[in-house]
Amino acid sequence: MNETFYYKFEKKFRGSRELIRSRLAIYNDYIEFIVKNFENLDSVDLGCGRGEFLEILTNKGFNAVGVDTNKNFNEDCLKYDLNIVNSDALNYLKKLPSNSIALISSFHFIEHVKFEYLYDLIKEIRRVLLPGGLIILETPNPENMVVSSKTFYYDPTHLKPIPFELLEFLLHSLGFENTTSVSNEDKNLYNYMNLNMTKALTGVNEDLRVVSQKPILNENSKKNKTLVNFKKITKKNITRINLHNLIAQYDCKLNYYFNLINQHAKKIQEQKRLILNQEQRILNQEYRISNLEKVLGFNIYRKLKDKFKKIVNP
Repeated sequence: MNETFYYKFEKKFRGSRELIRSRLAIYNDYIEFIVKNFENLDSVDLGCGRGEFLEILTNKGFNAVGVDTNKNFNEDCLKYDLNIVNSDALNYLKKLPSNSIALISSFHFIEHVKFEYLYDLIKEIRRVLLPGGLIILETPNPENMVVSSKTFYYDPTHLKPIPFELLEFLLHSLGFENTTSVSNEDKNLYNYMNLNMTKALTGVNEDLRVVSQKPILNENSKKNKTLVNFKKITKKNITRINLHNLIAQYDCKLNYYFNLINQHAKKIQEQKRLILNQEQRILNQEYRISNLEKVLGFNIYRKLKDKFKKIVNP
């Protein structure tokens, strides 16, 4: 892929630097977790692009290194005085010592590589991370229908979407723990009465954000403290809604309204039955009245006839 073309493509479709920085604010709790629990604030951002997350970490006091092979992105990073290395991500990690980095991140990179490469990448990340250190991975979310059916394919270098379940399994199989998906969906999505078809299909986050932790091997009080702190953050940020849940909630809404319609239909049928019964009673009354009128009319006619005869023939 021509680097200049891809740089222009990202500039058009990725969003402004300010927008990306605002979206990355969702990771602030995890950044603070590293700051509070580690003296070593070394971090690596793989496939760092223009360096938005790299800039955030640098401003937080991290010794942050960005890795990217695109020279145009490298130049962007240098404009902001960021520490950038032009290198393949996996090759760079292989040169780092074990247990040396507190935080390794990668935003919208893993969907560009083959699974075998991703497997080796996660394996190297675990080796390089400090015990208790964090990995942050962000990728397009295939549970968002617009992403999985359209926008994912805007990028000609994307290979295939990666669902949360696969990424979680991969992380755990390579020795990570406490894996969580960080979400910021509209809280109204939790109430199925607020759902419509569009929200059901597109309400899931466009980005899948996954955070996982390298285990702390030594059983001591520091381990317990670190794990408790991380689990507090994890519990605070678990708001993930998947496509299945949204569609199920939307089905609940439809069933609710279908039940209401059925109830109203039954009431209407009952009212119709009462009306028909009332109409029949009215018809019966009219029939009786008609018969009575006939009887009364005939009697009056006979009496008038008799009187007329008496007048004509006295």
